Amino acid sequence: IARRSGVQRKSPVTTRMLRWIFRKMGLETKDHKLLKGAMSLAWFFLLRLAEYAAHDGQPFDMNKVVRGADITFRKNGEIVANGADADEVGIRIRSSKADIFNAGEWRNHFRSDDPELCVVEALTMIQREFPQRFGTGIESDLPLFRMEDGSPMRRGQIAAWLEMAADAEGYSKERFGSHSLRIGGATALYHIGMPVEVIKRYGRWASDSFQQYLWEGSEDSKGLALRMARDQSSLMVTRSR
Repeated sequence: IARRSGVQRKSPVTTRMLRWIFRKMGLETKDHKLLKGAMSLAWFFLLRLAEYAAHDGQPFDMNKVVRGADITFRKNGEIVANGADADEVGIRIRSSKADIFNAGEWRNHFRSDDPELCVVEALTMIQREFPQRFGTGIESDLPLFRMEDGSPMRRGQIAAWLEMAADAEGYSKERFGSHSLRIGGATALYHIGMPVEVIKRYGRWASDSFQQYLWEGSEDSKGLALRMARDQSSLMVTRSR
């Protein structure tokens, strides 16, 4: 991803960084599984921090945070109880800056067939550990991403892993924070050719200012100079006599 010198905005989390984090975690504890699920959800669904975790020293924003009741697993379009049986997961986002009607919004993703970077599999892993937090479970109306002891997942816990991954990849860790997951998901959509207007709607941005978050990849310029050099367009101007 191309770096923008002189601009002190947060940088996007890449798939290489996510893989580094998940491998480094080892996923041996329930808390690490929760952290993987939260990061996967935030990256794939372009979530804001308040929609899955809590700011340091503050409680969850109960009007925005994702609950187990907001997660729906489906197979062939039909709702299923177990994520292990699902080929799709959807989340209901109950509140958003761009939701002018305050009706909530629905987003979905299908299995990626990449077990390391698959949001369906990441949520299925959490369901195995905390079945009471999903469906009609007794904790389904509570925030999904509570640590094993019931405490809120916090911004600092997310940021710490992102900073370690940035350092491992040779980036300045000061440029990465929890918002980098939302930026990273948007940038990935941009790189695979998703129309900008679709990215805007998917990320629930109210204005075009979100385009400052879309970073170009160096690969985007491959062959560009050759195509420019071969351009033989003529100008549609009146020639002087």
